[in-house]
Amino acid sequence: MDVARLLEVADQFRHLVRDEDPAANLAWLRAQLPDPDDRERVAFVLAAMVPDQSARRLLAWTDPKPDPTFVDEIAVERACRGEKMRLNRAETDAAIDRLNRRGLGSRVIAERLGVSARTVLRRRVASRQPVVQSHPDAGMAS
Repeated sequence: MDVARLLEVADQFRHLVRDEDPAANLAWLRAQLPDPDDRERVAFVLAAMVPDQSARRLLAWTDPKPDPTFVDEIAVERACRGEKMRLNRAETDAAIDRLNRRGLGSRVIAERLGVSARTVLRRRVASRQPVVQSHPDAGMAS
């Protein structure tokens, strides 16, 4: 098979490969390139088309998107105790709510969660949480 045809098939295949049906994509490729040697050649053409990026970044679109509303209660509690945790927005909101109910002020909550006091205030307003006035010793003991 000539190089122009391999380039044409490779270009079409790179668009098809993101479809939800890998079996259909493979069937299409086999129909276009019945010779296994041509399919191997097109793999090299596709590899040459790929920009210099990590495989993880190139395949990121294949990973399922995390549910932004999921709350890992264990991570939230650990963050509330002051452990440095990476929380999503829903988890941060849950932690702010939990610490607010414990009587902690915005600055203490912000410090504990590694966010700004302004973020804490914005999230409280957005979720209609009452701002609890903390007493001087609130949040000192965990």
